[in-house]
Amino acid sequence: MELEDNYEDIISKAMQGTGRKIKTEKIEEISKELDLNPKALKKIKEKKYFPEGYDFSQKISDLRVERIQVRFYEGYVNSYLLIKGDKCVVIDTCGDADAVIEKIERWKLKPRFILLTHGHEDHTGGLKEIEDKYKIKVNKKNRINFSGHVIKKISTPGHTADSAVFWVDDFLFSGDLIFAGSLGGGNYSYKKLLESSRKIFSLKRDYFIFPGHGPTTTVKQERENNAFSNF
Repeated sequence: MELEDNYEDIISKAMQGTGRKIKTEKIEEISKELDLNPKALKKIKEKKYFPEGYDFSQKISDLRVERIQVRFYEGYVNSYLLIKGDKCVVIDTCGDADAVIEKIERWKLKPRFILLTHGHEDHTGGLKEIEDKYKIKVNKKNRINFSGHVIKKISTPGHTADSAVFWVDDFLFSGDLIFAGSLGGGNYSYKKLLESSRKIFSLKRDYFIFPGHGPTTTVKQERENNAFSNF
């Protein structure tokens, strides 16, 4: 799997968000004009950044994460199952109920509820089919108990008005807020997107980040290598 955004994607997002156009190819000048991290941007342009892989077979605090990937344009959209024992939480739908259901049935799991990081179709498509099959609903609470663990909903507007990150133990499910090396588009508000991303980048502990697109990463890796981590 490649990074969700390449160098050109990042520049395009930053220009669109800031409303500025660049007339130079020098990374230092581009970074200054668009308020990007020059070292990170250079590594991404030279294809020298890729986050360390995550072992999806491992358990941390008795929790395991299963990733579900569905082809989406030139990349993939991710959804996840947060698993403990034979119970699970569905986090986004990857726009494909069959893909989610196949993974649940393969592992013989009992879904408890659904969490949505935001309302875009590639993250919510097929929702009703999953709800109807397992008689579950989207949980909209800010603090949710799951098999002895507390899942906290962090409001992170920017990509959409309703964007959220779900935090449980060592895991952050970031939806389209943070990708490895980049951010989602500031469709709702670029300013709020940056503010929301800084909530995550500034966390003192390191956490695994499971994004809506692209590879899994960590807070520490993104603080150092994300082109938008410039504060």
